[in-house]
Amino acid sequence: MPHDEAFGSPLYFARVARTIARRGSLTPQQDADFAQAVWRMSFIAQKRDEGRWLEAHKVYIGYLTNFINSKEIFVPFYLACVFPGRAVLEDAMTIADAIVLEPGHALCLSGSTTFLGRLASGSDLDFCEYYTSAADGICAAIETKSGGSGPIWLTSFKAGGEPIRVPSRGHAARIATALADCPPDRPAQRFKLNFVSIFGSFGDMPVTSVVLPMAADDPEGGNAEHSFAFQEAVISGAAPGRSLLNAAAFARYALWLKNEVRVWCDEPERKAPLKSLKRALSVFLLLGYPLDHSHYGGETSEDLVDVILARLNAREMIWLANSLRIHDLRMQVADFDDETFDGLRSRLDVEAEEQLDAADVDGMLAGVREIAEALMLILNDLFDRAGELP
Repeated sequence: MPHDEAFGSPLYFARVARTIARRGSLTPQQDADFAQAVWRMSFIAQKRDEGRWLEAHKVYIGYLTNFINSKEIFVPFYLACVFPGRAVLEDAMTIADAIVLEPGHALCLSGSTTFLGRLASGSDLDFCEYYTSAADGICAAIETKSGGSGPIWLTSFKAGGEPIRVPSRGHAARIATALADCPPDRPAQRFKLNFVSIFGSFGDMPVTSVVLPMAADDPEGGNAEHSFAFQEAVISGAAPGRSLLNAAAFARYALWLKNEVRVWCDEPERKAPLKSLKRALSVFLLLGYPLDHSHYGGETSEDLVDVILARLNAREMIWLANSLRIHDLRMQVADFDDETFDGLRSRLDVEAEEQLDAADVDGMLAGVREIAEALMLILNDLFDRAGELP
């Protein structure tokens, strides 16, 4: 056990992040200590998920695992306490099978979608695909998703510029041009595919898949910089390509989240407090708050996460998330003038009729912003106290 009284606590993980931010890397011994901390926390996190069935993986250290319909899934240890159960995962995996460009790629649930074990609702489903096949097959793979008959439709492709509607006149040639516009050290430009799903327990839902063309032998290079392995649960049956023992990647994600809490606190737009609170939930989970049994997490670490979740599950916040979902779906299908989405449009019109008192919503959002600001102060205090590893 490393000679650090805070080992494995939020204070320790904040100390790792600060040390890497200041020095650029850890010593070999500190790297080994970080790996031991991740290994230890993954065992503490076992069976803390909704179904009490995720277990620490013995090879892919830091991931929890089990099988659904003969497919092995890999969940970062700190997400166990918020990760969705089997019923939700089965529907998510069906959607994943429909949107993955190449079977065998690591396709991950990403972002706040991984919180659906404790969140009452979400405004979209986020996925990330590590595309390790030959880049010259991307256009053909995208084309196989074009013009489907449901219940999941590809509606657009985006790589930096304006979205390209799919299908639309000349979309394949424009997609090929966008993919080629990338640095020479990358197989192709990263891109996002937008889908509309009317499948299963999720109902009418926007679905996004960020696709990262990667060299199979360089899982941390190139387009990997545009994603964080720590926020991704691999559910496609493939093994993780990236390691959770990468302390530099951990630090990059922790510090990015901490900054995002502040950035969204300062944003004036209506959804900003919701985004800030979700980022705060992510960083407190990442630092190990629900797994912390020391005094280094501040008041009661687990209660702090429960407070955040209670606010996110408040009636007004559920309504706001639902409003964002309706708006996103309407935008996605606005340019389709055929009858494909008439039923969807009608359902959205009915849903949009549910209105809450604007003053109640604004009052809740003001309270959420205050909580996010208080959480920012807790984070600042934690990182200030953490200092650096010796």
